[in-house]
Amino acid sequence: MKNKRNLWLLGGCGAALAALFCFLCFCALVLFFWSVRPPSFWEQQRRQAASSQSEETWPVGLTDASGRTWTEEDFKGRTLVLNFWASWCGPCRQELPELQTMAHTYADQGVIVLLINTDEPPEVVERFLREEGLTLPYTIDTDGRWQQRYHVRALPTTLVFAPDGDMTARITGWRGTAYLRRAIETALPETR
Repeated sequence: MKNKRNLWLLGGCGAALAALFCFLCFCALVLFFWSVRPPSFWEQQRRQAASSQSEETWPVGLTDASGRTWTEEDFKGRTLVLNFWASWCGPCRQELPELQTMAHTYADQGVIVLLINTDEPPEVVERFLREEGLTLPYTIDTDGRWQQRYHVRALPTTLVFAPDGDMTARITGWRGTAYLRRAIETALPETR
């Protein structure tokens, strides 16, 4: 009887130790996966923007298709949305009308939206913008200078600059209107 009882106690202790070991392994896994969880979308945008900062922030010296050369004075105190796109890019075609809407929506709050086409012939760009009813200022990056400066590797890429010139968001790909709106609103003077 004593042997059975000792055996039962020993088996119970063994089961308790096994359960404790499983619980500790589970806790270790939870802690591991919690520590390597991906950052939130906006945390990623801030990190990307910070890691891709150029020695200059705003695209000073950019000359748009109308012949206007943008200076630092044009950007000071204003939120800048700089969009790299191409007419053959499906996500770009989705994003461009939203950028036009945002430019009108936030015009009173000092938001400027500039488009940089990635080396398409001027007649193709002009026809596309006209057919889509887009009136935003644009330029064509014929030599890839602006793409290199801002480390653009995919289309569309949208960069948002706060009124002080700091890049506050880098959005690669079309993420939807809510992301675009949030990126712009985060850079507005009263939210910084």
